[in-house]
Amino acid sequence: MTVADYGLPFNPAAFVSRTAPASLAEAEPGGLGLVMIHSNADRMSYAQIQGRNEFKFTVCELQDA
Repeated sequence: MTVADYGLPFNPAAFVSRTAPASLAEAEPGGLGLVMIHSNADRMSYAQIQGRNEFKFTVCELQDA
C-alpha cells in the first residue's frame, strides 16, 4: 500500500511505536495505526519526492505449504 500527501515531512517507517495496551481496559481511542502497521508490515519505506511524502508498506499473506 502507498500513502502519499503534501503535509509536513514525517517518516512513519522510523516512528518508534509505543507499547500496545495490555488489555482493552487500558486502551485509549486513536493513535494505534502506526503501531498496527509496524506490528504487521513485512516491509516499509519512506521518501520525500518534490515536497510529497510517500510511505509504502507491504503485508505478505502466508501461503500454505
